[in-house]
Amino acid sequence: MDPSTELLMIVFFIAGFFISTAGSMIGLGGGFLAVPFLVLIMGFSRPTAVLMSLVMIFFNSASGTVSNVRKKFIDYKHGLLLFIPAVPGLFLGYFLLRNMGSSSFDLIFGTMLALSTLYILFSGKGEPARAGGGRDGRSIPWYGYPISFVAGTVSSTFGIGGGAVYMPLFIGVMRWDIKRSVATSLLLVSLISLFRITIVSSPLGLDPFLTASLCLGAVLGGQAGSKIMREVHGRWVKLALCCSLFLISGIMVVGGLADLF
Repeated sequence: MDPSTELLMIVFFIAGFFISTAGSMIGLGGGFLAVPFLVLIMGFSRPTAVLMSLVMIFFNSASGTVSNVRKKFIDYKHGLLLFIPAVPGLFLGYFLLRNMGSSSFDLIFGTMLALSTLYILFSGKGEPARAGGGRDGRSIPWYGYPISFVAGTVSSTFGIGGGAVYMPLFIGVMRWDIKRSVATSLLLVSLISLFRITIVSSPLGLDPFLTASLCLGAVLGGQAGSKIMREVHGRWVKLALCCSLFLISGIMVVGGLADLF
């Protein structure tokens, strides 16, 4: 193996570890950080960065899902019902990505990242979610299905997994408890990312060594993030990460605007 490839593998492993650690600490997964890393720092094309990010997200979310299967936190019925409308969204998102210019991608992604960061900053101040089910403990509100379609579209277009859409739905709208919400969201994210990288498109064009290094770092980082959150005051962690996310979103928006003009 070429020494430069070995060095890049180390870089990707470290990046995957820190990206997934930070993502698990803010509850949005690693896609919001992986795509800017791959595009802005490593110089990958947007479609390649999205695909590699989704491969990383699959391994990270699948690792969490396996753990939640043993703990019996997953709501399989509602998770599978919400996966169905996400599938056509995955095809639509792939079409949008293939036909979207780099400047438009950066502008939309940067704006989404900024809005998600604001959500992180100001979430968690309202009524706590109840333990148990949704509003009636059984059903998904009718608008949950189009929301899931949007989650599939956004995930497929920008490589962010979809957890940023499902978590507000489960906790804020359906009033699920946090364990059930996280576990079911991870199941959906793993299914969505797996479908996107195997059925909608193929990961065969990706560098296997760099992708494997990124994924291995992400799996370990996801475990580290949950442990750090139990030891460090959440407010300061959230503030530091949000400042970083705002900086990344600003760079992507400014870069997108520069390309337009």
